[in-house]
Amino acid sequence: MRILHLAPQPTDRSGIAAYAERYRRAVGAQADVGIEALDAPGAAPTTVRHVRGYVAAALGAAPRFDVVHAELGGSGLRELYAARAVARRTRVPLVLTVHDPPWLTWQPFHVAAVGGGRPTRALVAVAGRGPARRMQRGLARRADALLALSALGAAALRRTLGVDAGTLPYPCDPATAAAGSGDAAADGTGLTVGFHGYWYGGKGIDVLLAAVALTRDDDAPIRLRLWGGPPAGGGSPADRRQRAAVGAAAARLEIADRVALPGPLADADVPACLAACDVVALPYEERRSTAGLASISSVAYDALAAGTPVVASRVRALPEIVRDGVDGLLVPPADPRALAAALRALRDDPVRRRALRAGARERASLLGLGATGRAARDVYAGVLRPARP
Repeated sequence: MRILHLAPQPTDRSGIAAYAERYRRAVGAQADVGIEALDAPGAAPTTVRHVRGYVAAALGAAPRFDVVHAELGGSGLRELYAARAVARRTRVPLVLTVHDPPWLTWQPFHVAAVGGGRPTRALVAVAGRGPARRMQRGLARRADALLALSALGAAALRRTLGVDAGTLPYPCDPATAAAGSGDAAADGTGLTVGFHGYWYGGKGIDVLLAAVALTRDDDAPIRLRLWGGPPAGGGSPADRRQRAAVGAAAARLEIADRVALPGPLADADVPACLAACDVVALPYEERRSTAGLASISSVAYDALAAGTPVVASRVRALPEIVRDGVDGLLVPPADPRALAAALRALRDDPVRRRALRAGARERASLLGLGATGRAARDVYAGVLRPARP
């Protein structure tokens, strides 16, 4: 079987792009499956010109493959419109993996390209909501298989799109299934908390800073390593403003000496850096803009694969990943006091801390690319089995 993969490229700096690279390695390891990413370099992936070029490239390449598989989510327009064109203009089976259920994308047009300022863009977004949802439902019905990365996500897709959806196991890299570090808090010098990922509203970085500020006067410090965001002096103006805002908040809360901002992590460095933490925190929030979102967290899987417990908010599909009291702790979202209490509990209770780390290591032994590759092969075989009229 030959699979054409429509997915963000590594240069896009997105979680879906990182996922796609791992997914291709998982599928490529299957003896009778080959998978190839569509390479369509050009302008920024959100420009109309680039989207049109990507759609044309997908239509030209699709007939040479047995299946087309698109990764959809976030603000990815080119994969959405390429998948739609393949479904409407070719007879090649189409598989869709949806990363941000309950919809295929946040918005199937580039709202930022609308002139007139923020009020006008907001009105356009509202006016376009109905047609956008009809378009997404139509594409979902045309797809030969619709997939999510969690049971919650699959249920959300069935509810909003009216189409049955399956699940795929997350492709954890076996290189990240390390034994983990020793217990860094065992010497009584405090707790090291890691945060890794793309920074945007809803990730709860402000909640995490506020939680650490509540422990400011404790004898044993809680220290943060906030990986992600732009490198020092790099990134877009908005990225730099965000980094500056995080630094300013740490200073205002008088915890600047406990907050490190080392910048983005290279993929190869993620396992060792997360394994060196006592715990990884994912204090995601529920916001109006993300209401009903049923996405997973790749960082939660990365942390567990590195043998490090996770303290996460009880939102989205995180409760499917983090087993409360087994390999991590779940706390209410947007609650600095609850988060601070969880971090203090781990810092002050070495028995519990070691038990959670043991649970994370046990989970690490079960994670790998093989399960994803085998499940994907079964999906592809399934869409190829029935003869199309």
